[in-house]
Amino acid sequence: MKSPTARQIAALPIRLGTDGEIEIALVTSRETRRWIVPKGWPMKGLKPYEAAAIEAKEEAGLVGEIEKKKLGSYQYFKRRDQRFDLCEVDLYKLWVKTELEDYREKDQRTVRWVNRREALAAIEEVGLRDLVERLGTAGSILPVRKRKKAAAEGETGTAEHAEATPRKKPKPIKAKRTSPPKSKRKRARSEPVETPAHAAN
Repeated sequence: MKSPTARQIAALPIRLGTDGEIEIALVTSRETRRWIVPKGWPMKGLKPYEAAAIEAKEEAGLVGEIEKKKLGSYQYFKRRDQRFDLCEVDLYKLWVKTELEDYREKDQRTVRWVNRREALAAIEEVGLRDLVERLGTAGSILPVRKRKKAAAEGETGTAEHAEATPRKKPKPIKAKRTSPPKSKRKRARSEPVETPAHAAN
């Protein structure tokens, strides 16, 4: 089995939709315009989750609470001029609180909020799809202290997460299939989804 030639970090931006279900923010890659999540290279002097939060801000204008424990890892083939390099990506959940009007790569990418079913249909990278599929329900993945507060209030979500950003019905998205041959795709190595302690591309 071929070993990854590089490691990256990524953020999975999520929020609660108007129906109380999880919504995911996807961005387009700059070259192939595939639907992906904000990701990039580790940054010197920063923890992996801190670097992931910065990628989300720069690529999608999304700011919020990043979880320190990774959701899992997945592999994909990064397109080069004349080859594909195998990269391993550590994925961290980001509870979005703010959507910025202006950010570094605003004119280079498209950002769209979608529900989980739409995300699974749009994402080409098999390993990333596996992790999204295992996300769970809104009630099961809310941060512990938020779930306790919600339970006390008799609600599924929380004011902090449910009202952090404007809620609009997600628009269906279509993704052009440009991924490497199936023989080159790798499945995700996912870690158990636990309550949290809390790509260029």
